[in-house]
Amino acid sequence: MLPLEGMRILDFTQMMFGPFATQMLGDTGADVIKVERPGGEWERRLSYRGTLLDDVSPFFLAMNRNKRSICINLKEEEGRQLARRLAAQCQVVVSNFRPGVMERMGLGYEQLKSVRPDIIVVEGTGWGSAGPYLSRPGQDLLVQAVGGVTWATGRDGEMPTPAGTSIADALGATHLVIAILTAYSHWQRTGEGQLVQVNLLDSLMSVQCQEAVAWMNLGGDLTRPRVTPGAPWIGAPFGIYQVQDGYIALAMNDFGVLARVLGAPQLEVYRDPERAFAERESAARELSAILRARSLDVLDTLLDADVWCAQVQTLPEALSDPQVLHNEMVIDVVHPKYGALKLTGHPVHYQGTPADPYRRPVPSPGEHTRDVLQGSGLQAEAIDGLLSRGVVVESGEA
Repeated sequence: MLPLEGMRILDFTQMMFGPFATQMLGDTGADVIKVERPGGEWERRLSYRGTLLDDVSPFFLAMNRNKRSICINLKEEEGRQLARRLAAQCQVVVSNFRPGVMERMGLGYEQLKSVRPDIIVVEGTGWGSAGPYLSRPGQDLLVQAVGGVTWATGRDGEMPTPAGTSIADALGATHLVIAILTAYSHWQRTGEGQLVQVNLLDSLMSVQCQEAVAWMNLGGDLTRPRVTPGAPWIGAPFGIYQVQDGYIALAMNDFGVLARVLGAPQLEVYRDPERAFAERESAARELSAILRARSLDVLDTLLDADVWCAQVQTLPEALSDPQVLHNEMVIDVVHPKYGALKLTGHPVHYQGTPADPYRRPVPSPGEHTRDVLQGSGLQAEAIDGLLSRGVVVESGEA
């Protein structure tokens, strides 16, 4: 058995914030019923560089395996009643619409408690369920901008730089998983459901705990440096440096060790951390000049001396990195419609109860509509009626 077998989730989420979370739970055994509008979630058609993989977005394929899909027309009252029927048979309902959307459809926490008193309702939003930003659109880039991450990334005099991936969505998804598992554990022990809320802004602020606590208690100038590392919190040698045939990253390191290993005694003057920070731009320029004369082979020398360093890789290089492959973070699968695919693996490694990252292929929209409705207790005649009235849609495709 997979560890979460027995957990059933009614999933109204879309984009990365919610679907990435429910996929992780599906990988470990949860029965995730993905509710889509007729035609499917709109991210199914979000192009990558202007193209799709056959007729589907690779972004959708990345985050929707191990789920069953049912298409319900939630604009119709009959469809909303059907959704409530399904919710009554699930321990968890999760969504990531703007605040108030689920309530307007009759699918909010108080409304669902009337059909299942012990239900767990988990809501994901951009900014929170109340407050001055309630009516604002909450999206990853916007949250990065407001949350301080974009400003803190990049050099002084240059444009603030967002992260190269949807970091707020990824963190929010991680917190959704924690929220669902915590509430589910409480439900298992007490039989009590609850409303749980997660938002992208809180997720992004929490991951900056080191920088936030340091500044709130010590203050200081937050000007970004004009050279590496391009962050206001820390000085050289921390940062990215160019070598003849690429780039390397240096983490927290002793300048004395670097001086010895690189044969650069002029770096000894920066052994004092206060001086290293006060003169961080000079220190970074001197170290940069030394490293620009070296090749990537310098990594072997540095690693032999236990210097914290690594090569800066492109995404394609990272995907073929021997450690990434060893960790099984690239998996080869065969989809019944799209054929051979490469997907990312499950990020947690369980010794006793390993995840199954591909027990169900990514579904077509409405692929499991009839299956889910039969499982809810509806007879074939009733299901045919719902289909004929357009309340639900099935694809009939694998």
